[in-house]
Amino acid sequence: GVCFDFSYNDQKYIFTLTEINPGDTTVWLSGDGFSLIECVLYSGNQQFELYQENAPIIPAIVIEGKTYANVNLTSNGANAYYWAKGIGLIKRRETNGTVINTYTLLRNN
Repeated sequence: GVCFDFSYNDQKYIFTLTEINPGDTTVWLSGDGFSLIECVLYSGNQQFELYQENAPIIPAIVIEGKTYANVNLTSNGANAYYWAKGIGLIKRRETNGTVINTYTLLRNN
């Protein structure tokens, strides 16, 4: 007989963004998933699940005086993440109750 193996492997992304200060390194945001629009993000003791079938693209956005083109916006309602190709996360907005925290990329190496 003939046997076919139709099993396959997906590529899973795991990432960690760290905040580096003199003498201290803190995990700022981490996540895992099969893409940046279908993933779980972890921030401190909070967990955000993101899934968007068709994530909107912003043609141009200015963050901290720098213009980024074709920015992908992913959100799960109260929380939003802005991703620039070749750069990564450039802006993050998180809502916890009535408190809204916004973080922006100041520089990248």
